[in-house]
Amino acid sequence: MVYNYRYVTLTEVPNGLVITLTPEGREEIDLTHDAPGEWQVISMLEEPLCNGWDLLPAEEIGALTSTQLILSNDVLRDDNGYIMAVGEVYWHANYQVQDPWEALLSLAGLFLHRGGE
Repeated sequence: MVYNYRYVTLTEVPNGLVITLTPEGREEIDLTHDAPGEWQVISMLEEPLCNGWDLLPAEEIGALTSTQLILSNDVLRDDNGYIMAVGEVYWHANYQVQDPWEALLSLAGLFLHRGGE
């Protein structure tokens, strides 16, 4: 499945999710931004996060990782916003060795592994 947004395209592949910048996203990039790489990527995900995708804190889903990039479009929350169930998740497994911002800037895009793989 491919999800097209103004600044990014999210493409589900067999073992994960690839985030690529659109031409408009490339124009919008602020290369002088001082935030760490993961937070720069998250800032480009504003539209998907407002349209069915969730950024999940690792501790809320029991993931033993320090990455801030855990995404899902299959989250069930109760009336108070607490997570009750999560389907597929995608996470930045290479967070300790790969700058996600640099990966997003590349033509190949940023690859997020499917949870459990």
